[in-house]
Amino acid sequence: MAVRGSRAKRKVLVEGRRWGKTTLLAGIAVEAMLAGRRVLEAAPVADQTDAFWEYCTQSLSAPISAGIIYKNETDRLLRFGKGRIRAKTAWNADTLRGDYADLLILDEYPQMDPGAWDLVGAPMLLDNNGDALFSGTPKRKNHFFAHYIRAIGDDSGRWAAWHGTSLENPYLSKVALAEITQDMTEAAYKQEILAEFLEGEGAVFRNIAACMNAPKTLPEEHQGHRIVAGIDLAKSVDYTAISVVCATCKQEFAHDRYNKIEYVLQVKRMGAFLQKWQVQEVLVDETGVGSPIVEQLRRDLE
Repeated sequence: MAVRGSRAKRKVLVEGRRWGKTTLLAGIAVEAMLAGRRVLEAAPVADQTDAFWEYCTQSLSAPISAGIIYKNETDRLLRFGKGRIRAKTAWNADTLRGDYADLLILDEYPQMDPGAWDLVGAPMLLDNNGDALFSGTPKRKNHFFAHYIRAIGDDSGRWAAWHGTSLENPYLSKVALAEITQDMTEAAYKQEILAEFLEGEGAVFRNIAACMNAPKTLPEEHQGHRIVAGIDLAKSVDYTAISVVCATCKQEFAHDRYNKIEYVLQVKRMGAFLQKWQVQEVLVDETGVGSPIVEQLRRDLE
């Protein structure tokens, strides 16, 4: 595959499940070690590093048995001259600290904390201008997506990207691949099999500003009008969204959205926003945690 011969310093490999990327990554790592490079492979959990380690040790079983290549099973370390391969788990940044590499492979990078690269991975390559390879199946449009977009838009040759689907693996059952659509949701199939980047959480409502057809306005311009609002509550993953509409003008003219804010602060923010626009009627989704929030908001606005 072209990724093996690419001279890009930063490589992004996007693939569907069972595409065959572990075999590819192990092959790249072995070639780099035999060429005298220090390789560090990291994945979020042990099961993922286990598969990579198994491919590497199996492919090098003869020289390992002959004592040509040193193997430390406990540390997941292979060493050949100046070259080495080490496999570690690294869901977050701290588990990578103190290590080094000429080639850093972040497998299943979408599942990792972004700090594994931003805070630790990138700085560890400074001493020798090392290379990095980011691999995984999309997890909506998170930090992995940002790397992919950067790579496909790079004209300097420093970044490069590749994309592969599960359908490209010749060893997978064609019948099973055809039937799996009946077992998965459309979104799951697109993400896990076709390796498509889906919209992130809280992205149901898009292009809000572009969709608003009313000019900028002030509360006093709607004196005597019937002003209503709709509120959809959230706390951490999704967004709390508020839409203020003039029922008389039949236009939305104000909105607010935010997340990761404690409910007590949300109530204060919502109350101030509704009072600013002199909202007369409010419709709130009271499912889940909605009811107590509505009660507190009602008391504050009375």
